[in-house]
Amino acid sequence: MRLETTKVITFTFGFLECVIAAPSSGLAERADITKRLAPSFGQWNTNIDNLKHKAQAAFYDAIILARTVHTKPNTEKWDKIFPKYFQLSEKVGVEKIFATISGAKKKMPNNPYNGLDDGVYDGSDLFKKVTVVNSPVLPERECEAPNYEDRMLAWLQNMDEDRAVIRFCPRGLKYPTQDETKCSDLDNEVSGKMSTIGGIMLHEMTHFAVIGKANIGVDIIHYDDPGYGPLNTRTFNSPNRVPYSNADQFRWFAQEYYWTITCNKDFADPVKNDDYLKCKDGGSNCVAM
Repeated sequence: MRLETTKVITFTFGFLECVIAAPSSGLAERADITKRLAPSFGQWNTNIDNLKHKAQAAFYDAIILARTVHTKPNTEKWDKIFPKYFQLSEKVGVEKIFATISGAKKKMPNNPYNGLDDGVYDGSDLFKKVTVVNSPVLPERECEAPNYEDRMLAWLQNMDEDRAVIRFCPRGLKYPTQDETKCSDLDNEVSGKMSTIGGIMLHEMTHFAVIGKANIGVDIIHYDDPGYGPLNTRTFNSPNRVPYSNADQFRWFAQEYYWTITCNKDFADPVKNDDYLKCKDGGSNCVAM
């Protein structure tokens, strides 16, 4: 289903320049992600909330997650965590997606990633084609819709071949940034306490066709409850499925690897599927579409 842009929103793609303090871990500096073609946040409705800064932080944090996965500061841990979420046959495609999001590429026409790093990991120039909003533009799948009001975190809608809109729902904006999460806050096992707003943004970026489908040849979608959460994504990783077509695989792989590196700690396997917020009916089925 295609969203008619002329009916719902005026797109204003612009140059965003912002400096945010670096995380205390020192692993990945936000301060060096200062100037790039980035998503437009110009359509943010301040009558709904004043949390645009959280959405902007989500963008930076998603790049940091992707950059950490792409640069593999510890290859042994990377190789250990990867097969918990993906099939080994999907490795090249998964690496291309994280490379594209992190901006690890030499600019070549019609090729999001050519396998040759230029050493700059400050985000893809594809993000200039994205607008981030916080107000309703898509009634049938909105944050306020009866089926979603208790559990929707965010959604992305591809507009045409290379444009998209992301909406953050009020629940999604309650998630912490990576700076706001400390290693001491985490459980000994992989759990929803690892979730950050950057992970939500990363999930949404994989839905963007010029990032997801362009690199693996199939749409990256969501599979409702069976494909969401730290425990369900492990179960979803089966040769009978196509794990890299499920967006939450990327979120949980990146989050587990990031915190493994940042905290210098090996986390046990998850024992429950709760996300950061327990959504509908106290369960764990938070939805990012």
